[in-house]
Amino acid sequence: MRLRWARVAVLLLVACGGDPVLDPIEASLTAYDAGRAALATDQPLVAAAAFAQASEAAPDQPLPVAWRAHALVQAGDLQGAFGVLDAGLTRWPGQPDLAYQRAALRARLGDLKGAAADLVDVYQSGAVLPQDAALDPDFAPLLAQPDTAALLPLPTVDVQVTGEAGAVLLGESWDLDLLLSLPAGAHLSLEDRSEAPGLLRLVSVVEDQLGVEGRVEGRRVVLHYEAARPGLSQAGPWRVVAGAAETLVPARPVEVLALGQRAQTQPDGPGRPLPVPSALGPADPAPRLERLEPWTVLTAPASAKTTWMDATGQPLDPLRVELRESGRSLLIRELLPGSPAVHVRVEQAGLVLLEAQLP
Repeated sequence: MRLRWARVAVLLLVACGGDPVLDPIEASLTAYDAGRAALATDQPLVAAAAFAQASEAAPDQPLPVAWRAHALVQAGDLQGAFGVLDAGLTRWPGQPDLAYQRAALRARLGDLKGAAADLVDVYQSGAVLPQDAALDPDFAPLLAQPDTAALLPLPTVDVQVTGEAGAVLLGESWDLDLLLSLPAGAHLSLEDRSEAPGLLRLVSVVEDQLGVEGRVEGRRVVLHYEAARPGLSQAGPWRVVAGAAETLVPARPVEVLALGQRAQTQPDGPGRPLPVPSALGPADPAPRLERLEPWTVLTAPASAKTTWMDATGQPLDPLRVELRESGRSLLIRELLPGSPAVHVRVEQAGLVLLEAQLP
C-alpha cells in the first residue's frame, strides 16, 4: 500500500480550498503532524484518530482520509480501513490515492475483481504506472490469476544479440555481444548453460553501463571466449537475470577446427555462473587480492603488469573483467574460479604496487 503526499501537500491543498480562515488550516496541520508522529512511534490507532481530526478540519480534502485508512491498516483493522476508503470514494469518485489503497485492500481481502476495477481507475488517472503496481506485494493474488495478471506487467529484460556463429580455428577468439535493456538499478547476473564443456574458454568479460532513461537502464556486456577444444556443438544458451526479470539467450552453433593443439586451462560446463563486473563489489581501484565467492579476485590498475602463480610457482591464466561507463573504463579485475592457493604480484612503472598471497 502506498501514499504519495506529505505535510506540504496538506498545507497547499487546504490553503487552496477557498477558505481563508487560518484556524481550520492550523487545526488540520496540527492533527496531521500528530498522526505522523503517532505512526512513527508505532501507535496506529492514535494516528487514525488524529487523521480523522485533520479530515474534520479540512472536510473538502480527500488526502487526510487516505492517511486515516493507512493508519487503520497498520493497526490491523482492514475492514475499518475499507469502510473509510469506500466512503471517501463515494464522495470523491476515482480519487487515485483512495482508489489505489482500496485496490490493495480488496486484493488482500480476496475481492480480486473489485481490486482490478480500482486499479484500472488508478491507471487512467496516470497517478501510478502498471509496472510500479506490479512490485506491490499486496497485488500478488492478482498476479496469480490469468484474468487479472495482465494488469500487473512484471519488469522485463530485453536482449539484442550479436556474435560469432559457425567455424572458428583452435586458439582464436569467439565473442558474444549482449545489448541489454533492464529495470534501472537491477542486480545483473549471467549464467552459461552450454552443453559442450571445454569447447570454448571464457577469457574476459566487459560490461559497459550506458545510462538510465526513465525506469530503464542500458548495459552492454561482451563475453570474449577462446576456442579451446576441437569439436562441433552449440555455445549457450545463456541465462540473463536482472532483478525479478530474466530471459534466455538462445544457443549458437559453433565448430572449432584444429590446426594445432592447445590445452584447455579453464573448465566450462552447463549452469556455470559468469562474472558480471558490476556485481563484484564497489568500483574501488585500489590494488587488492580477495575472495569473492565463487571467485578469487585481483583488482589492479589497467596499465599494471600482473603475475599469478599457484602454490608450486607455476603461472596461472586468470579471467579478465572490465567495468565501463559509456565507454570509459572504470575498473579492471582478474579472477580465478574457486579458492585456489595463489601468489600475485602487481607492478607498474617499475614499482611493486602489491604482492600478496592467499592459502
